[in-house]
Amino acid sequence: MRDNIPVAMFHSAMVRDLFTEPLVSKDALCLMLLLHACKIQLSDQAKVAGGTKGFEAITTRHASKLVASLFSTGEKSCASYWYNLWNGQWRGYALLEEFPSNLRTNLRKIKTIIESHPWIRKLEDEDWDLLSNLD
Repeated sequence: MRDNIPVAMFHSAMVRDLFTEPLVSKDALCLMLLLHACKIQLSDQAKVAGGTKGFEAITTRHASKLVASLFSTGEKSCASYWYNLWNGQWRGYALLEEFPSNLRTNLRKIKTIIESHPWIRKLEDEDWDLLSNLD
């Protein structure tokens, strides 16, 4: 990631850096869950314009756009595909309220990938206790 990246471009640059291949559905869901439910604390190495030290959780629409950006063609390259899954079949907010054990492995994996970025110090829960489900 380049130095002094604009705040508005941080999440898309981070996702592109970390995920060079399209994600399977469970991993895409976990990425959306983490980005929507968690704050991002930046490391001292982070060079974000304005000296930003972290980011609040993002909207599900924004998370949908980020996941869609990992796909070059087809319906999965459209943010509406992921947004509709979140609000429909996945029942995203219900998952945040009562996290299913069958997603723990995927959530841990995506969290570890995000926190492996040199500019990320750690993720932390914001409005939901998502990360406490990993204990």
